Amino acid sequence: EWADRYRRLSGKAASEPGPYRSDRTPYMREIMDSLSPSCPVERVVFVKGAQLGAPLALDTPVPTVDGWRTMATIRTGDQVFDENGQPCRVLGLSPVLWDRDCFELTFSDGSRIVCDADHRWVVWDDLGRHKRKFIRTTTAAMVPRHKARSGRANRYAIDVAGPLMLPSASLSIDPYLLGYWLGNGAAAMNHITVHEDDAEVADLLAACGVKAEYRLPWWRRGKAANILIDGGRTRLRNADGSFSQVAVAEGETYFMGALRELGLIGNKHIPAIYLRASLEQRLALLQGFMDSDGHVTAKGRCELATSDPAILEGAYELLMTLGIKATVYWRAERNHTINGRPVHSREGWRISFMVYNDLPVFRLQRKLARQVPRDGRRTTETERRRIVDIRSIPSVPVRCIAVDSPSHLFLAGRSMIPTHNTEGGNNWVGYVVHKAPGPMMVVQPTVELAKRNSKQRIDPLIEESEVLRALVKSPRSRDSGNTVLSKQFPGGVLVMTGANSAVGLRSMAVRYLFLDEVDAYPGDVDGEGDPVNLACARTRTFSRRKIYMVSTPLIMGESRIEAVFAESDQRRFWVPCPHCQRYQVLKFDRLRWPKGEPGKAAYFCEHCEQGISNHQKSWMLPRGEWRTSAEGDGRTRGYHLSSLYSPVGWYSWERAADDWEKAQRDVELLKSFVNLVLGESWQQRGDAPDWQPLYDRREDYRIGAVPNGVLFLTAGADVQRDRIEVEIVGWGRNKESWSVDYIVLPGDTAEPAIWRQLDAVLERELPHVSGRTMPIRVMCVDAGYNPELVYNWVRRHPQASWGAASEAAGAAAPYPRTAVAVKGTGATDRLLVRPTVVDGGSRKWGVRLWLLGTPVAKQQLYNWLRLRKPTDESGESYPAGFCHFPRYDEEYFRQLTAESAVDGRWELMPNRRNEALDARVYARAGAAIFGMDRFTDDDWLVLERNLAPARDGASEAPARRVVRSRFLET
Repeated sequence: EWADRYRRLSGKAASEPGPYRSDRTPYMREIMDSLSPSCPVERVVFVKGAQLGAPLALDTPVPTVDGWRTMATIRTGDQVFDENGQPCRVLGLSPVLWDRDCFELTFSDGSRIVCDADHRWVVWDDLGRHKRKFIRTTTAAMVPRHKARSGRANRYAIDVAGPLMLPSASLSIDPYLLGYWLGNGAAAMNHITVHEDDAEVADLLAACGVKAEYRLPWWRRGKAANILIDGGRTRLRNADGSFSQVAVAEGETYFMGALRELGLIGNKHIPAIYLRASLEQRLALLQGFMDSDGHVTAKGRCELATSDPAILEGAYELLMTLGIKATVYWRAERNHTINGRPVHSREGWRISFMVYNDLPVFRLQRKLARQVPRDGRRTTETERRRIVDIRSIPSVPVRCIAVDSPSHLFLAGRSMIPTHNTEGGNNWVGYVVHKAPGPMMVVQPTVELAKRNSKQRIDPLIEESEVLRALVKSPRSRDSGNTVLSKQFPGGVLVMTGANSAVGLRSMAVRYLFLDEVDAYPGDVDGEGDPVNLACARTRTFSRRKIYMVSTPLIMGESRIEAVFAESDQRRFWVPCPHCQRYQVLKFDRLRWPKGEPGKAAYFCEHCEQGISNHQKSWMLPRGEWRTSAEGDGRTRGYHLSSLYSPVGWYSWERAADDWEKAQRDVELLKSFVNLVLGESWQQRGDAPDWQPLYDRREDYRIGAVPNGVLFLTAGADVQRDRIEVEIVGWGRNKESWSVDYIVLPGDTAEPAIWRQLDAVLERELPHVSGRTMPIRVMCVDAGYNPELVYNWVRRHPQASWGAASEAAGAAAPYPRTAVAVKGTGATDRLLVRPTVVDGGSRKWGVRLWLLGTPVAKQQLYNWLRLRKPTDESGESYPAGFCHFPRYDEEYFRQLTAESAVDGRWELMPNRRNEALDARVYARAGAAIFGMDRFTDDDWLVLERNLAPARDGASEAPARRVVRSRFLET
């Protein structure tokens, strides 16, 4: 009743702005009433599905904390960004959707994005002076009216995203120095060109921690001066301009060595690690660029000039990561006059943007002084992108994702355009403030999420409700008691915190406790125990306390919300059949459709077996009722609701059927479907696959030769005291894999001889059926047994890097025979963790240690090992992730399946060894480092072209045999 009477949904925080209508979601009425102080229960538990957002084209790039992915390659657990630049986690993703009405939106800065008709947008609706408002709408709704004032004006605009908020990165070169060198440095030397009047640049560069020598050499041209960084390698010129010798200081300078490690010598680009560094580091990088190749007009407009496509791409992305709207255009070669002096301008790209002096993009004083102040200027066009065109295009496959951003927005496209995800409400908070005042705490998974929830949900909740505005003072008024994480009101206070802060959880005693998305909470907070227990302890002094727990369940056996729901009376929503009027709980197995035709899905009543169409939910939901299914503990009400109950116009049964079909051949999609659509926890199959079926389906390809389908090789090496065991694995499209060879190198691993044998394995060129040979791209070596031995070996070979490749990616291994030191961790949310330099303090170029989420890798491998081989009669292709094996002996397969998950921990079975399992996990990590999880179709095509059949008569290269595996049958 309170929500219907007093609540108004803001366009900033709701998919359907306007007065709150409980008749849209009638099943929420009892849940909200249970939160009233008049209801005697102490705990209210809501287990829910999460309606997914709206779809974008599969090739839409999405920025993540590790670099770029696309809507096709993004995965559950990836960290993307919301519209304020804050990282948020992908909770789930839909299957690929086909045959949707699709549109291309063009923005005022030239950027474009492709989405379907149902995609939701948060836009400014501008109908003229004093008629601008912030709304949520869909692509289809904007199509007929995106022009205003007789077609002369663009009606809709989108806020430019805020700067990406990321932690400081460990950078080998100061970002300002790197930016200046990328702009005006010699491509293969430590020389930087400056104007002779800009001697202050030498001081700016010296402040970056290097020796910067300002020089006016005799061979300079015009007014060009030269700055030498760190001395060292210097070419000497003759009078005729030719080089006669090269003087090289002892060893290579640190600056040149760092450039070489970043892959920048003769290959200028912005390394990806710099594009995902902190805001301050990225701003310094831009300042270096702008001081060297930048310009600012008398009106304050900034431009960056370049003729290098790699610099253009990197600089544009850099501006986007800083929340700066930019336009790119091409300027032809021309002659013109500046201050009466003829000037010749070369052709090239210009990146044009407008910023004000509150964001200094220069350090050079003569340029910095030309930046203009914000006051008195029209800033709306600088801070928004207008939608200038929406045109229908042929249908393309699309996908949507669900993220844990409070606003449910995430950034998409190279221009990082905020786009929409999902929606929810905060009625209980408003009710407590207005009708039942008392101390209240709202807990989000992290403090950052709590801050964003406050700004994007709680503030609009107060601003849009007249009764709440009267009770909670504006934060701009003196002594208002209204801050980001605390709202005072008569008779109470609302405190917001994160489950990752023990200090916040024990800050005060509370009567009302709202625990949101509890399955995303950490297992332990600051060594003080479970955050849910810490928060609930704050309510003990109140006899009439109320605790509300909400979450989408994640992993069976680990789900907090599932455990508490089991203690409740376990209520489910019963709805009547429109044909026989008998009540039932909606179950997915009653949703039926002809195979391959999800658009014909209908729900069949369990009593009369009559089909029910999706639109009939409008009649069913208002007549539904909650019924208990367990006795419970007497103090907890539990509610479970799946997305099958979504109102008409939201998530349809046809959509659920389509999502289910698309998820059948992808375990990750199936997990998302179970969590987000059914609102159920995912049962991890920790029991090991049976080794016998794997042994029985061995194939007849030759061990040591690369079979058809393999497009690159990785290797994993498990190090023991008296041997090293190595598996070489080939990878193809859809992560299909082939074990190519398994090698045991006997010997004392404390002695150099065995490491020379490992060198020989890494240097092998394996024959491919195409007639060509194939190197090992990445070998991951276990550093858990004796780290120093592994570090010393890895140091002799090319290393992988975090973003050293020219493309903006996380892990990168641009050179064949890359060696990687790895160590397993218990991380359960990702396969790879950003590496650390283990000896960077004592050496110029430290060895990187890569940490692996071994539970993730082992669970994924076991899921793949359970996949069934398609029959010849079916004509189907192998499922994604299918593993092929040659004729190894039984021991290999026993080792490969030697562990099982017990209470969330992986344990070795009695009388089994697991070297083969560990080696396969390390080889999988090598594929991730090589970039397989980010590959697009174009990436696979490049690998396929590289394996085009050799010329006629080319002989198959012999494989250099090392020590044969004991797994080989005689």
